[in-house]
Amino acid sequence: MGSQAIQAIADYHNDVERSLRLYFSDVSPSFSVRFLGLRPEEILTELTARLEETDQRSAFFILTLVEAAFRIDYECRCKRRMKDELSRAFRAIWKSRETRVSLEEDIFEAWRDHSTGHGR
Repeated sequence: MGSQAIQAIADYHNDVERSLRLYFSDVSPSFSVRFLGLRPEEILTELTARLEETDQRSAFFILTLVEAAFRIDYECRCKRRMKDELSRAFRAIWKSRETRVSLEEDIFEAWRDHSTGHGR
């Protein structure tokens, strides 16, 4: 998972957020047509909902990148036949399930049980 990918998601998120705020403001060229008959609080409610959807979408993209990084690490450790405890645990999982592993039950559990990092 590269920092460039995360930065691209952050840039996209910020662009969409700024675009939505502009679109929902009275300086937008289509504002008077798009929001005709709506009260200001209704417009704000709709903007808030769109911003929340954008936040969730960006969070899902980042979670997808994190999951991909863990799965790629899992496969690399298995294929390279690394000798550390975590890699050995991954190979044991690989023997029974190969790529059909659970992120939480297999990969994260192996990290928790065999990594040399802090438990938190």
